[in-house]
Amino acid sequence: MNRILSSAFVLLLALASVCSGATETLRNGLGSTATGVTITFSSRVRITSFDESVFPEQEPSSRDSEFTFSGGSLSPNGRFRVSWTPNTAGIEEVEWLRGSAASSSSASASPAPLTYEQIMAQIAEYPGPDEP
Repeated sequence: MNRILSSAFVLLLALASVCSGATETLRNGLGSTATGVTITFSSRVRITSFDESVFPEQEPSSRDSEFTFSGGSLSPNGRFRVSWTPNTAGIEEVEWLRGSAASSSSASASPAPLTYEQIMAQIAEYPGPDEP
């Protein structure tokens, strides 16, 4: 009897760990205020909760592998928390949006964030203090 109970407990524990969700707290590393964030997952997930006080809008609201959260603003180094299920999926990419918030009819309203290479190129083009 003890052996059956032990086996059932191990099975229940394994099922609970697989069925439980994952949570991640993301930091806005843009260096400017973010008006949204797009998160790409390794597989289709269902968002179980997110920080609605920061970005109240979620698109799409159904199960998918890419989600955009918007409708608010997040200061540089601010944090945004998101939870999803299943926990076997991981975050593959995070893209912070800036500028005016994109509407659902015009996703191009927010410019894409600069890449590291673009930032370094802008720094290289900036004249030093001794240059005219």
